[in-house]
Formats: sequence, C-alpha cells, structure tokens
Amino acid sequence: MSPPANDKSKSASLNAETASIQSTSTMSSLKALLHPKNKKEKTRVPPETMEQKTTRTEATATYMAMR
Repeated sequence: MSPPANDKSKSASLNAETASIQSTSTMSSLKALLHPKNKKEKTRVPPETMEQKTTRTEATATYMAMR
C-alpha cells in the first residue's frame, strides 16, 4: 500500500524546509569566518601604567564625591 499523495507532499515540503535551514545556517557560518571588508583592524591597547591608573582612580573618586 503506497502512502497518500498528501503525505508525500508534506514530506517533500519538510525536506525542502530542512534543506533551506541547513543552507542558511551554513551560509551564516561561512560569512562569519570571512574577513570583514569595511572594518578597520583593531589595534591592541597597551596595558595601563600605574600613573594612568592612579589618575583614572582619582577622577572617578572626584566624580563620585560630587554626586
């Protein structure tokens, strides 16, 4: 006994939908791996010196005192 035509249609639709999702997922993954064209390279920020840290801490303390 063969399955009704309606079941075949649902099965084909489900397969097409699954393939579409897999294709989209694969494309998204591949795009994420590509180097962005318009983004500039981020430069590494050198570590903060003790003097800079002290200045920042004092500025924060002054700001908090004014509140």
